[in-house]
Amino acid sequence: MARPDHMLKADELNQFRDLIRQRHKGCPVAYLTGKQDFWNHSFLVSTEVLIPRPDTEVLVEEALKRLSSLREKPLRILDIGTGSGCIAISLALECPQAEVEAWDISDSALEVAKQNQKALGSRVHFCRKDALNPDFWQNTGPFDLIVSNPPYIAEEEKKHLGPGVLTYEPHQALFATEHGLAFYYALARQAFRVLRPGHGCIMVETGYRQGEAVQEIFRKGPWKNSTIVRDLSGLNRVVTADRIT
Repeated sequence: MARPDHMLKADELNQFRDLIRQRHKGCPVAYLTGKQDFWNHSFLVSTEVLIPRPDTEVLVEEALKRLSSLREKPLRILDIGTGSGCIAISLALECPQAEVEAWDISDSALEVAKQNQKALGSRVHFCRKDALNPDFWQNTGPFDLIVSNPPYIAEEEKKHLGPGVLTYEPHQALFATEHGLAFYYALARQAFRVLRPGHGCIMVETGYRQGEAVQEIFRKGPWKNSTIVRDLSGLNRVVTADRIT
């Protein structure tokens, strides 16, 4: 319809019909096109990574606000569960003076992130690490800021997910035990060890019904100033907390 003067060749028409069939089955458009816009950039995506969503831009926005108040040179940022790399790469492009490190447990996801890095020209150090394993937190840091969009959907909530999510997006990046809170507990236990004393901060994305529970996790132990940030729809979306000096 956009190009009425262009007559489709047979192979083009077959490809188009195949894409329509896949979309009819529920495959997300981003997986069909292989890309998704996020924070003014176009990111390559595959079924090995979550599709970047506008909600996650709230996390990037809050991170940039925090980084603008810090004067350490260079700033050091850690992104946990990087997936496509959309958070880490966006922060690296906005703060080229910062050192950015990004972890993921999936080799396939890290390959996608590295492709995005090459395409967009950022500088991020990608590492294969399991944030749930305390050993991976040894001999790293200090970081001024830790950001994460971790798996946070509880297994019992599967029945509420649309087929496009449940069938096509990687379950390892979606679901977490302990009613979806397992990664938050792990981050609360481990992250403070690698944050810089005095001003180190963590910011995590949450499900819209998890804000209070995650805030309570970061009100205990070595954390202070636990705060909930809402998204443009007024829903709880990000929890921040500062390391106690």
